[in-house]
Amino acid sequence: MPEDPSYHEIELLQKIAEGNREAFHALYHHYRNKIYYIASRMLQSDAAAEDVLQEIFIKIWVNREKLRNMDYFSTYLNTIVRNHLYNQFRKKANEETYLLRLLPDPAEPSQPFDETAIKELKQLLANAVAALPPRQQKVFQLSREQGLTHAAIAAKLGISPETVKKHIMEALRFIKSYLIAHGAALTVWLLLS
Repeated sequence: MPEDPSYHEIELLQKIAEGNREAFHALYHHYRNKIYYIASRMLQSDAAAEDVLQEIFIKIWVNREKLRNMDYFSTYLNTIVRNHLYNQFRKKANEETYLLRLLPDPAEPSQPFDETAIKELKQLLANAVAALPPRQQKVFQLSREQGLTHAAIAAKLGISPETVKKHIMEALRFIKSYLIAHGAALTVWLLLS
């Protein structure tokens, strides 16, 4: 008659409760793949799954006295794994909440530094536009500030849409070089795009 596996496990648990490390290693090797698989799927991380595996078996070893009269180790193990993973998720959620509190609230008014920087950038852009030749300046303002189409600008100024396009391209090229020369190209250029 084959040996009852549950009897073998109960015997193994008795030995672990007495501090037998070989029995503990046997238990570890028997359940490690199952725990690792569950943790890896839940946490989406192999490294985190390894940590969970180690922490669970440390907990089992530290509390090995509880194993002495245990009949259903797999139920006990499932409870430990479930609770440990739940605590991991709760801890991660708390960390994320804390980090989100550190970020500035977009609904709050921006900091004075931001407002000052924006004013300076707007002034720099205005200076660049003011330095354009008069016709380019007018075309640029009608396009970017008033939102007119190339055709509408052409009709208003009595020039061709191609000439409007050429003036806008030259104006943008000049503004870009002006901003680069004044060290604010990237920020303001993003505003222009």
